[in-house]
Amino acid sequence: MNVEILGEAGYDWACYALTKCRKGRLDRMPTLIERLAFKENGEGKVLRFVVMAIDVTAPLGWWRHFDTYKFRGELPIPDIPETLSETSGFWQWEYRQKHRIDITEADFEGVIPYSFIDRLNSLLYSGDHTQLIIELPQSFFQERVIICNYNFLNHVICQRIKHKALEWREFCKKIIEQVEHPELLVRRA
Repeated sequence: MNVEILGEAGYDWACYALTKCRKGRLDRMPTLIERLAFKENGEGKVLRFVVMAIDVTAPLGWWRHFDTYKFRGELPIPDIPETLSETSGFWQWEYRQKHRIDITEADFEGVIPYSFIDRLNSLLYSGDHTQLIIELPQSFFQERVIICNYNFLNHVICQRIKHKALEWREFCKKIIEQVEHPELLVRRA
């Protein structure tokens, strides 16, 4: 799994916005944001101001778990015309078929038999993308760029940081290591 934060912005905006609704001094807002970050009553919504782009390469099984968050702020890689169905995943197969990009062992986490890779490539080039998606193993790597905010990541990290699946713990760890304000995502002991 690869997780790389491409960019982050909005912390200063969040501090400024708090001065408008809390009537406080700007230099005191970072402390207030940290206190509000873990409030259950919706006061942590100021975290929505802090946005980021994250490049994630992860196994298909992990993406299926991620998609349960009903989060749609993501772009597939490579970025191709929106006329293709991004929700079904067909865009990826149509792109690979058009540009003759074979499925290889490097597209998977772990070892995959060559005979199975040959089967997937035959489905790819025959145009049977529905069957291809059905037969893809959970270990198939998929890359997406996620556009999200601290509020979303706060929610995910609180739920998944101690998850039994290693990929979730790894995702949370890599995010916390790279963000500019980890104190807004993880409670201090």
